Amino acid sequence: MDCVASVVSDITKGFGGGMGTLALALDLKGAFNAFLPGPLLDELRGLAGPTRLLNLVSFLVSKRYLFFSSDRSKPRPCGVSVPQGGILSPLLFNLALRRLGQHLPDGVSVAMYADDLLLYVAGILGREASELLELACEQLTPLLERLVLSISIPKSQLCVFSMGRGGGRGISIRINRTVVRS
Repeated sequence: MDCVASVVSDITKGFGGGMGTLALALDLKGAFNAFLPGPLLDELRGLAGPTRLLNLVSFLVSKRYLFFSSDRSKPRPCGVSVPQGGILSPLLFNLALRRLGQHLPDGVSVAMYADDLLLYVAGILGREASELLELACEQLTPLLERLVLSISIPKSQLCVFSMGRGGGRGISIRINRTVVRS
């Protein structure tokens, strides 16, 4: 709810100034399944939390096994990552991406919930807003690559919030040489 309230507040401020907001909803490809535990554990070490907590998280994301009711004596490893649907997975994922805002240009805000990101520029429309969002995607790419993540462009959406009629027509941005239109 905090993310939604913050975004709505920024959009409303943009309307108050007679301008709109350009927002880019990004989907991260296979975020939970592809996410490697190393970057997450590095972030937790940087927070200087209790060693027991770090050990618990390390165990949860790197030593998981499946047990089948037909043969419970033989556990089978199921890989390493943040478990999809796990109760702690969104929190752990957000911890790993907590420095995301430091990789964005001035004027670009971010709202994040689980593996969904919303980059937006409030109070500006047109080419300037498009260029800021394109630059944000360029600057975000190295961080995502370090975390073994990438943007799913077909699942990403460009949205215009404007009080005027037709205020969002013809706006587009490029992400990795692919055009995303509003």
